Amino acid sequence: MLPTISQRDVGTPTEPGEYLFGAAKVQVESRHIEIWNTAPEARFNAILCTRVGDSDRRYALGQPILDA
Repeated sequence: MLPTISQRDVGTPTEPGEYLFGAAKVQVESRHIEIWNTAPEARFNAILCTRVGDSDRRYALGQPILDA
């Protein structure tokens, strides 16, 4: 089962970019920040998107969970 990720899990980002989530990297986009600005308790489903040949674990943020 993949984790869900909150803004606190990635250090409360204010700009789009890659952020650490434990030993993994998470791609945060401006739309995610906009949702967190209006619903700080929101969590996102994590989508595993590790690149072929890349040993780093990477996640993208999927659908928001707003009633967390």
